[in-house]
Amino acid sequence: MSLPTDASPPGVAVHMRLASLNAVCLLNRFAPVALTVALVASAAAAWAAPKAAEIFPAETVGFAAAEDAVDLGERWERTQAGRFTSDPTMKPFVDQVRRRMSGQLGSLEQRLGVTIDDFRNVATGEVAVGVVKSNVKNQRGTLAALVDATGRDAEAKSLLSSIDKRLTQRGAKRSTAGELTIYVLPEDKQADLTERTAAVFHQGGYVGVTESQQVAADLLTRLRGQKSGEVLANVAAYKETQARARKAAGRSETHLSWYLAPFEYQAATRDAITEGVLPDKKDTLAILAEQGFDAITGIGGLVSVATSPERDFVHHTFVFAPPKPGTAGKPADQRYEGGMRMLELPNSAERLSADSPPVEPWAPRQVATYKTLHVDVENVFEHLPSTFDAFAGYKGAFENVLTGLEKDPYGPKINVKRDILPYFGTRAVVMTDYTLPIDPKCERYLLVIDVKDEAALREPIDRWLYSDGAEQKEIEGVPYWEMVPEDQALGHDDLDPLAPLGEPVQPVQGEREERVLQRAAVCLHQGRLAIASDADFLRQAVFGVSAGESLSHSPDMRATIGALADIAPGDRCVWTFTRSDEAFRPTYQLVREGKMPKSQTFFGRLLNRMMTTEEQREVGAEREQKVQGDRLPSFELARRYFGPSARSVRSEDDGWLISGVVLSKAPEGDRPAASVAQNQR
Repeated sequence: MSLPTDASPPGVAVHMRLASLNAVCLLNRFAPVALTVALVASAAAAWAAPKAAEIFPAETVGFAAAEDAVDLGERWERTQAGRFTSDPTMKPFVDQVRRRMSGQLGSLEQRLGVTIDDFRNVATGEVAVGVVKSNVKNQRGTLAALVDATGRDAEAKSLLSSIDKRLTQRGAKRSTAGELTIYVLPEDKQADLTERTAAVFHQGGYVGVTESQQVAADLLTRLRGQKSGEVLANVAAYKETQARARKAAGRSETHLSWYLAPFEYQAATRDAITEGVLPDKKDTLAILAEQGFDAITGIGGLVSVATSPERDFVHHTFVFAPPKPGTAGKPADQRYEGGMRMLELPNSAERLSADSPPVEPWAPRQVATYKTLHVDVENVFEHLPSTFDAFAGYKGAFENVLTGLEKDPYGPKINVKRDILPYFGTRAVVMTDYTLPIDPKCERYLLVIDVKDEAALREPIDRWLYSDGAEQKEIEGVPYWEMVPEDQALGHDDLDPLAPLGEPVQPVQGEREERVLQRAAVCLHQGRLAIASDADFLRQAVFGVSAGESLSHSPDMRATIGALADIAPGDRCVWTFTRSDEAFRPTYQLVREGKMPKSQTFFGRLLNRMMTTEEQREVGAEREQKVQGDRLPSFELARRYFGPSARSVRSEDDGWLISGVVLSKAPEGDRPAASVAQNQR
């Protein structure tokens, strides 16, 4: 069996990829909703009107709202992200990504005849966009938008006229029902849209656009102050996520709120499933639900935008996973069921400080990302089997792996639970960087895990690596093992953190596909197990760097960690530091060179997932690059828009609190001299 070359002992890799799967895929799919709200801006005064959460129905499973769209729009323009999207030289890249993100949700213009610019032109106060789940099995949910256009009656009427023109030109049949205008649009095979409905109204200063006559009627009723079913504001998961985010934000001003019922949202935004199709296949969503991850009933939070010259964004998010009755305060293996019991992430009292960041002395200053996490590895291992088996496609898959490691005559003959796991600590550090020149496989990584008993762990690790075909070498007298390219299979970990949640999971058969990481260098030294993408990166963990070259002395690191300590005091199980410019640089450069479809970096794979069509995905075809990369400016001009960021996660009895900050990287002339120092890489 191969050692997982993505730097993870058995179990930890699967655990981390499950976390990535939930966070990256679900929030990536929700991004168009939040983006729609964030980009709406105009100029006028708002009035005290009902909050959209008290108007949208309880069946809303994805929701984003700006209480004052005008203010949010002005603040957005002051951020580096706003400047990036407004820069004419970045327009080809920004427009392409924006169009693709809209396509992930289902184009507002295609479905409802309305655009983001339309909202900009009429909004004077609150703007909200949501997805309302259907009560009909396997039916796609309803997209709904509500815009406060008080004081802009003329603009609102012009918008309704534009919507009418667009929809009737597509053959829509128009009718009225009280104050509602109803459009029934014919099937559009070219856009892959079935027959559908659009319902529009202008009432009490609000413009509403939905895909359902009933949803529109209910919104109208509530706008009049009358009761019509339960509302989102009273949903327990919504209330809890917003309350916890508000508590974390304290008295800070916030500008954007959002909410996601992850499993229900995923089901509501998938294409309709025909009854009986692929009865023997389960998608990732179904497997995760069966494994207890549907205990996560809501994810939501608050975002502050441009509250100071130094801080572009501050966000607080709560992942709500209420425990079983009577288990509050108990370990995860008692609070939850199935694979969800793996998520035991112990908090650490490790202090964050700008003066003395808790960074390993051997961490070099030029890294792109740096993460510290605490995980109960033995608990992960204990509750991994059922989830592993579910993704492998047959019962006993995990046990077969362990049996092979222990009893295969050509294997290492180790008992993982007895010979390896007891000697791992609960703390790990992960760093990423890249090599020059930039190419599709330039990203590199380093994982360092604390070890309780180095002597006891050395012999089984050596046996495992030797049996796997690794070659033993030395770095200045320190032994290490190197995995060569032909042994690049990721072994036990077959989960792709970027696989769409609705995509059927296929049991692993035959040869494995080429994976992201091609090599691994492994070293057990001074109480740490270090696993790196290459020997050069490994050398830094073994021998360290000079004080002047340490990450802990970098001004941008200190400023960012200081800001994180300010917004998220207390214990935490995870904290991260990211130089957004360095993390994004490989992706940007590959786009410029027309090599983006071949990218194997994390951001590259994420972007490729977004831009690959379903047809291409089904046949395994490589997508064509649609952005004219040669029209983009050099990265040295673009990097000024990407400031450093930091994030922390704290485990709580009923979920996890995630807080983060993105600092501005504006030129000194654009902000006070006391602002954060620029990246000194």
